[in-house]
Amino acid sequence: MGSVCLRARGRPEGATLLYAWGSHPAEDGGTAGPDRALEEPIPPSDRDGCAAPTRVERVLRTRRASGLSLTSKGDVMTGDSNGRDQSDAAQPSTDAETPLPPHGTLSSYYDADPERSAYVYDLFNRTAHHYDTIERIFGNGGLLYRRYSLRINGLRPGMKVLDVAIGTANVAMGAVKEVGPTGRVFGVDPNRGMLGQARQKVDIPLTQGVAQELPFASNTFDFVTMGIALRHVSDLKAAFSEYHRVLKPGGRVWILEGHVAKSRIGYALTRFFWGKLIPWLTLVFTRDRHAKLLMDYYLDTVDQCVAPEEIVEVMRNVGFEHARMRVTMPGAFCEYKGSKSEA
Repeated sequence: MGSVCLRARGRPEGATLLYAWGSHPAEDGGTAGPDRALEEPIPPSDRDGCAAPTRVERVLRTRRASGLSLTSKGDVMTGDSNGRDQSDAAQPSTDAETPLPPHGTLSSYYDADPERSAYVYDLFNRTAHHYDTIERIFGNGGLLYRRYSLRINGLRPGMKVLDVAIGTANVAMGAVKEVGPTGRVFGVDPNRGMLGQARQKVDIPLTQGVAQELPFASNTFDFVTMGIALRHVSDLKAAFSEYHRVLKPGGRVWILEGHVAKSRIGYALTRFFWGKLIPWLTLVFTRDRHAKLLMDYYLDTVDQCVAPEEIVEVMRNVGFEHARMRVTMPGAFCEYKGSKSEA
């Protein structure tokens, strides 16, 4: 993952080490394999000049040069009556073997879909230290909401949980409290920066990996969670297949995602709140244009995501029972959930 500059010298005293693929013993939920610790990424202030400008930097420079004032893509979009750009929207896939990306190519951020993963990695790595600042804009209410949602969706003491795309551990913290000392929570994320932030908040096994190829044995977990990251997987079919595989019979999946209102008024309010107000507040509190770009990208990915009905269909096709989507806060959040058959 070449967008991150790592220190060439030895690990500084006290530096955090993160587990890599296969570094957890199989009995603890991981796959057997060589131990490979991951060094902490260089702090953002040390990263300048270590590599050529990334796509994230080029996006910021292009927006400044074109006078877009770093506003969200929605300000210059053309499309249907709601203002949605339909030119590259992800289309329904009828072939079970054809990958299903969560959204089409967003050319305001990267040139082609194969570049998306590298772009997302670099963007999150640059903003990982700001992620909780963004959370605090909402008064940390999301932390309580996540824990409450886990509880009402069946998370119980003693369960073994996998939090996919753990980020800064905002879902995992609630899960740790809910499962108690008799349970276990594991975290996986493709991003070193996010894993470093998570390590500062929870003392649980952390693994670097992606949703489409989870480095864990089949039938391992009672509960699989994912918090506002489904839009960043490369293939929805592969991701949900993996969630189903690692769950024990009777296990449950719960995914929190962003939501865009369908009505004209609701859509306009959503674009104002998430497309203008929140990015502006993010810039004010962080003083970091990368963090603002992250929030611009957030709304555009939510806006361009495939229809919830198609995501639920994917869940059913890979084997989930009782698969459904529920809007928990119109114009803000929804959740997907389902269960693996007991048989």
